[in-house]
This record gives sequence, structure tokens and C-alpha cells, in this order.
Amino acid sequence: MARGVIASREGRERRLRAILRGMHLSGTGGDSLELAISGYQFPETTGGDDADWLLVDTAASAGGRPWRTRNPSLQTFEVEALAQWLEGIAHGSSFPDTCDFVEPNLSFELVRVDRAGAELRAYFEVESRPPWAPAGGAGLRDLWVTLTPSRDEVAAAAAALRAALATFPTRARTGSGEGSGCGGGCCR
Repeated sequence: MARGVIASREGRERRLRAILRGMHLSGTGGDSLELAISGYQFPETTGGDDADWLLVDTAASAGGRPWRTRNPSLQTFEVEALAQWLEGIAHGSSFPDTCDFVEPNLSFELVRVDRAGAELRAYFEVESRPPWAPAGGAGLRDLWVTLTPSRDEVAAAAAALRAALATFPTRARTGSGEGSGCGGGCCR
């Protein structure tokens, strides 16, 4: 019985570390991206359009130049869609080439995928940009990091997002993502 209690405690600790650490992917040349969910934008709201907005902590580095932001960049169902998109890449399933969202702060593009891994670009717009690269508007797609994870690392990133969603689940949304506020791309 003690072995089961220890295994259960270790499992909870691993899930907590995944939530605190968040999704982490890296590339060559000093590029990296970490996304972590720090909470709901409106924790007191349990219904309506604002109930599922999440505060997203972003730690990124482009060419070795790091920056951090915290913004209400994603909704719960968009984090779910991003996790599904990453799982599709990790497991070789069918998936779109891009993954974008309602708020234009973040978007992702699949550049290539092979048996060893993938090459992804994460684009930063508006509030997710570093102070040294202010934006003149959304949709510029002129600031990105190139990420080159193995398929296992892509699967681990998806698992980290799902662990965060276990703590911050969807509270108000019903139905599919189509036509109801999803930015397109990987949201279904």
C-alpha cells in the first residue's frame, strides 16, 4: 500500500512541475519558447464570454535575446487545440500547417516534420513581443523563434499544456471551436 501512496504522490508532483514549468521547446541559435498558464484572466467569472480567458506566461529567446510577457493571450479551448495540434505533429496524424488564435499575440507554423522531429515557428505579435521589438500592429509575422524539437519533445509539450488545463479547465464554452470565436488555424 505504501508503494501506491508514494507513486500517487510522485505523479501529483510531476503534474505540478509540468504546470509550473509549462510547455518548453527549443531550437538552434539560442531560440526557445516556454508557455505556462498562470491563471484565469477573470477568476471570479464562471460564465459568459470572459470565463475562459487565461493569463499566459511566455518566456522566449530569439537569437539568444530573452524576454518574458504575461498576457491574456489564449482561451482554454485554444490551449486544448494547441495541445491537439502538437499531438498530431508528435504522432504523425493529420493537422493543419498553422495554429493561430482569437488574440493575435501568438501563432504557430509547421515548417517541416520528419521521423526525427519537427521544425516549428512561433510568431509573436502585439503584447507578446519583447520590449526591444515593438509592433506597429498585428499580423506582421516579422518576429519568430525557430524551434526544432524531437517528436518526444513535441508530445511532452502537449502533455504539459493538458496538465495546465487540468488545473484551469474550460468553464463556460460549449460546442466546437468553429465559428464561435476561435482564431482559426488549429482550433476546431
